[in-house]
Amino acid sequence: MKIYAAIALVLLICIPYVYYAIKINSYISEHAPDGYRFARFSDTYRIFIGALATQFVRFLVHQIMPAIYGPIAKGSDPATKIKYTYKACEHTYRAIYFLLSAIWGWYILRDCPFVPWSLGGPKDGDILKMGFERTIYFVNDPRLFEYSLYTFGFHFGNFI
Repeated sequence: MKIYAAIALVLLICIPYVYYAIKINSYISEHAPDGYRFARFSDTYRIFIGALATQFVRFLVHQIMPAIYGPIAKGSDPATKIKYTYKACEHTYRAIYFLLSAIWGWYILRDCPFVPWSLGGPKDGDILKMGFERTIYFVNDPRLFEYSLYTFGFHFGNFI
């Protein structure tokens, strides 16, 4: 009986979310500027490539770094040392990913009009100076589209 209650709760949460997500997506699709590119099902291969690449880096970090972290891991018994070595490897992998994705994202967005000059944007760049209409579709850059799909692969790979 508990399983039916759990399924009903999930459906009560998911159905309105999916309904409004579809409504918002259809509204945005109808009011998009000419030439604006939305993700299609055929673009999902980029998510899988991002997932494979990030999981490969994770595998490499977990193969290489225990030699460095193992001797300095805290704990006196081997099980504790293994646990903390694994944790250090996982945090190293995530630090590498987030550092590279932040640098890649900044490289793509640095010339956009909404990036403030203090972050390397144009001198007059500020999202507060832009009108609402320009903030919804602020960038139509294929590099940003690819960046979003490939970096989503990190989260998809960790979910699997």
